Amino acid sequence: MLWGYLITLASLFHFCILMFTPDKTSFIGYFWIATTIIGFIISFYMGYKDRKKALVKTIASTLNTKIWMGFGVCVVLILFSPIIQNNWLVYPAISTVYIYALYLSVAIYRFKEMRSLVLICLICLLLYSYLPFLYYPLVMAAIMFFGNIMPGHIIRSKTKKNKYV
Repeated sequence: MLWGYLITLASLFHFCILMFTPDKTSFIGYFWIATTIIGFIISFYMGYKDRKKALVKTIASTLNTKIWMGFGVCVVLILFSPIIQNNWLVYPAISTVYIYALYLSVAIYRFKEMRSLVLICLICLLLYSYLPFLYYPLVMAAIMFFGNIMPGHIIRSKTKKNKYV
């Protein structure tokens, strides 16, 4: 959920900058780089701290880890692609790869109740074709909300319920 909240808040911040100070957008690239670095630092720290909690490593968890590592590699390739660099296509490109990785995760773990959230994310993806560039950060925020934050809370509540059974 860390990345969901981080990217959602960063996207909302980006949108606010575009809406209220359109002449002051030159620092946005640095803002996204700083946000990513902060996210990686927190992720590595949390991963290091929690590494001993997982007692059993399943094929599904290993495959899921590889999917999200692949997603990370794709994001780096997208960000450094000369075709997309300094272009609004970054949002739909990253969103497409994210929704694909999300779909695979939902399929691997057979989260039936989260299939509808993936469908909502796909509908959000289609909005990129119909909305002006100004609203792309809002679409990204919606995709992160439905694809990361809501599923995270669903899983957390199920874990808490099953913990005491």
